Amino acid sequence: MNRKTKATTAARNLLRSQEKALLSTHSYSKTGYPFGSVTTYMTDHQGHPIIYISYLAQHTKNIQQNPQMSLLVNQDHTDDINAGARLTLLGRAERVSSDESAALAAKFFLKFPESQQYQDTHDFEFYRIRVEYVRYIGGFGQIFWLDVNQFILPQPDWLGHEQAAIDHMNEDHQDAMKFICSYYRNFEADHIRMTHLYADGCVLQANEQHNHFLPFPAPVMQAQDIRIQLVQMTQQARAKLTPAAV
Repeated sequence: MNRKTKATTAARNLLRSQEKALLSTHSYSKTGYPFGSVTTYMTDHQGHPIIYISYLAQHTKNIQQNPQMSLLVNQDHTDDINAGARLTLLGRAERVSSDESAALAAKFFLKFPESQQYQDTHDFEFYRIRVEYVRYIGGFGQIFWLDVNQFILPQPDWLGHEQAAIDHMNEDHQDAMKFICSYYRNFEADHIRMTHLYADGCVLQANEQHNHFLPFPAPVMQAQDIRIQLVQMTQQARAKLTPAAV
């Protein structure tokens, strides 16, 4: 795997694992100036960010006039902000259709339950940032413009049927997910559930508040490969965390 391929995977993992970002739009009222704001986000299956914003907000008004924008994602929990990984996505914001919004809302509110209250105001809508350019800095000497066609994943064959796999894990494999979370994220959970499943990984929600993205070793495009990846991760976690018999 060459450096750019590794950087592409690392950049996508960073995007999947974080939840907050700096949103920059073109100011409509202050022509010529960029306008920065903060937002929560999730990603769709391909890796395009999804944001939930009010039409009363300045950034939404800016997007309606000029959809070109950027999203800056920083690695959290770093003492030196310049040493941590960061990702800048350049793209165009497009309002999500009403037909797709219901499905997105269910996934978004699993990750950000506090945002569900905004539904009652009737002025929040989902926007997709259609990524066109990708800039990734992974550390000293790791600075890349990445190929967007490699960064954005194709749709998996199982798209639309992932809920069955999620329900199966939540109903029958609590112990396995606890092992995975403990080994791969060093987080002990009393309660855990899978909330999102992507071709390149899954999100485990521990203790009803901590969201952990767990990347797969390689994207899974076929339904049968989901089980294979999760079994392998569980076996590795069990082997490392379970004391050997004496």
